[in-house]
Amino acid sequence: MSAINDAGLVAITRTELVSTEIIFVVLILLSIGLTFLLRRQFLARKKDQINGTLLMDALETLDSRDRTIVQLTLEKNELLTELNHRVKNNLQIAISLLNAQSNYTGSPEAIELLRKNRARLYAMSLAHQQLYTTSDPLAIDVRLYLQDLVEYLRDEYYSDGVVFNFDVIPLTLPVDIVVPLGLIVNEAVINSLLFAFPGGGGKVELMLHQTAGDYTLKIADNGIGISSFSLNNSATFGKDLMEGLTKQFSGNFSIKGDNGVCVRVEFNKFGLKAS
Repeated sequence: MSAINDAGLVAITRTELVSTEIIFVVLILLSIGLTFLLRRQFLARKKDQINGTLLMDALETLDSRDRTIVQLTLEKNELLTELNHRVKNNLQIAISLLNAQSNYTGSPEAIELLRKNRARLYAMSLAHQQLYTTSDPLAIDVRLYLQDLVEYLRDEYYSDGVVFNFDVIPLTLPVDIVVPLGLIVNEAVINSLLFAFPGGGGKVELMLHQTAGDYTLKIADNGIGISSFSLNNSATFGKDLMEGLTKQFSGNFSIKGDNGVCVRVEFNKFGLKAS
């Protein structure tokens, strides 16, 4: 009987040992699995931290570059503004010199030539004055610029009785287009005021419209007109000057002298040849 009991105890002990070993193995496997999961989570978190740090560094670098670009842009604009101011002042000095020269010139032809050159300098000075007083030191409000220019010419050439029709769309253009464009308007308007209306009165039309991406400038009057021969052979009329100015921004120039005079310039804002 005692032997039977001993055998039972041995069997129970072995069963308990096997169960204990199984539980131990299971615990080890769970511990390994948990350790693996924790390690993966730790590595993932570490990677996120590294990526976050790299992202922050990249953002700080970009922010620093942006600040540098903004600072350089501001400095460039300040230099351009100062440059425009100095150019305007120098042109004003030249205008004053022409005014002084007119007071000591007795020849009517010389006085008229000085007055024309003074108007040309004013057209350039006006462009730089607008650049100096606006936030963009490279672009000009064409409508405002041409309005001021026409008002100056009307006062300078005593245009009493002449009606001006001003029809210019709101438009901003770079200075390298506006200055020659202003000189063309200056030349054409002066010619109309000097030659178109010998009996007084009349109408001058200044238009700037956009068509299919290109722009058309037209200066026309309803005066006596000018013959084709006179148009092609008159140095006074300034045809060659206006045509040369148009080439500076790759525009197309044309002029007609019947039923008054009509100057027409076609161009686009990128300085490419108008279609």
